[in-house]
Amino acid sequence: MITKLRLSLVVLAALGGCSSGSADPPAPTGGGDPTLPGSTGGNGSPSPGGTGGATAGTTGGVTAGGTGGATGGATGGSTGGLTAERACADSARVICERFTACAPFGRTTLYGDEAACRDRVLAGCLATLAAPDAATTAEDTAACTAALPSVACGDFVAQRLGAACAPKAGSRADRAPCAYDSQCQSAFCARAPGASCGVCGAPTRAGDACVAGACSPGLVCSSAGRCVALGNGKAGDACQEQTDCDNAAGFGCNPLARRCIELGSAKAGDGCGSAQGGGGRFLVCEASGTCSGATSGTCAAAAKDGEACSDGAAGPRCLAPAVCKAGRCAVPSGVCP
Repeated sequence: MITKLRLSLVVLAALGGCSSGSADPPAPTGGGDPTLPGSTGGNGSPSPGGTGGATAGTTGGVTAGGTGGATGGATGGSTGGLTAERACADSARVICERFTACAPFGRTTLYGDEAACRDRVLAGCLATLAAPDAATTAEDTAACTAALPSVACGDFVAQRLGAACAPKAGSRADRAPCAYDSQCQSAFCARAPGASCGVCGAPTRAGDACVAGACSPGLVCSSAGRCVALGNGKAGDACQEQTDCDNAAGFGCNPLARRCIELGSAKAGDGCGSAQGGGGRFLVCEASGTCSGATSGTCAAAAKDGEACSDGAAGPRCLAPAVCKAGRCAVPSGVCP
């Protein structure tokens, strides 16, 4: 199992959509993982074993230590030798290696470097396995991790990850509150970007209306409120909104010219936006950071777990898979009202 990649959302969160009237993609606005890659539509943080998530690795599989069967459920534990901590650590390593190989711009924009990626994917994976009523186990996570190296980059980015990484059905009925796909009988938890909880429901297909701002893996919610496939537009290609461009590879939509342009990244304290990029590039902030201006400004670092945050344009946003809940960053626990 692996959480939904939501890779396009990595850049969408940084760009703030396509509604700006400026000649350049808008600056970072808050919320929304990018779930590229955690749970359904939420932060896009890739973490194995559950909903919403991330991506594969390049180094090969993980062996499940021990022979016992999985107990599954709330703890994601096992009666054998494979623990949730070991399964998630192995998966985080492989996912972030694959992220680096297949979508380095997406990884940088969402997490920063590979070490930060591993730390955050690990946090999301453990939360997914520990969520109440979730069906995913440590063994499921290891099986997905082992299968990921054989997934081509194009399929990885599009979330065509194969049967080993499909979320398992949980016990919660449609319309029940959830945070992760593996809590739901339908294996789909519709959780909007930046939200800590969503609702179980039928999986979406291309053209369907978005559910609570979320769509099934491989689809993103367009500005028209419809689930659409990830675009692959490169610099100079026509676009109507950000999802038409290859966000994971570092291309965004200029809403006035209606052409995809090249994106770049900037570290905390560096300049961001259109005036800083040069050569027609628009600089977005690394590691879920926030740009202080609409078209030009300075990057501020994302808030850490437990720190104050805001989903507003001024930020600071949370580092995926955490979301801003009651003004503080927290990784969704799966405990929903």
